[in-house]
Amino acid sequence: MIKNAIKTAIRSLLTNRRFTLLNLTGLSISLTVVIVIALWITDELSFNKVFHNANQVYELSTNFDKENDQFVHAAPPPIALYGKLKIPAIQEACRISAAQGIQFNKSELMATEHGVYVDSTFNKVFDASIRELTPDKLFQGKQSIVITEKIANKYFKNENPLGQTLYLEVDPILKTGKQPFLITAVIRDFPSNSSIKADYLLPFELLSSLSKEPLDEKWGN
Repeated sequence: MIKNAIKTAIRSLLTNRRFTLLNLTGLSISLTVVIVIALWITDELSFNKVFHNANQVYELSTNFDKENDQFVHAAPPPIALYGKLKIPAIQEACRISAAQGIQFNKSELMATEHGVYVDSTFNKVFDASIRELTPDKLFQGKQSIVITEKIANKYFKNENPLGQTLYLEVDPILKTGKQPFLITAVIRDFPSNSSIKADYLLPFELLSSLSKEPLDEKWGN
């Protein structure tokens, strides 16, 4: 009985090829749309879920309308310190600023990597999976660095990078030259559906030292 039903169905499909093709095309498009929507919803619901306390983290930024009609998300550096001081509901604050065009050097391997400058409170705010050289101490001075597993594998292969040194040219414009940076922690790679796009973290203290004026007092007025 089943064989007869299958034969009848196949015969019907072959007889009405245009109708069959139209139905199959419609079904394929419908399934594709459903899958795309499901993937989008999954991506949205998992956004920043790499951070264990993502539902307690908020981003504060200001939109500046530039001449080319593009918007730059930024906020004055002191606002994090001021907010934590004046608003009891803020348990921790962490400033983040892009660190672009920094050249990494180790032996014969040289490459430009992209990361961010962050305060030492980074892991208290984002609670990410991290291995530290010294427990509860993200940085050890301004010439220390936290690298992702991606960078660790790229520059150290199977070696343990904790406590080792990478040479960085932090600011080619100022011609700071290659300087040694101590690797104080290794952090899990940030996924694509994360607010943070970085392969390494540098101390905000370092960025302040490169600035012409103290960033803790720079309101941008």
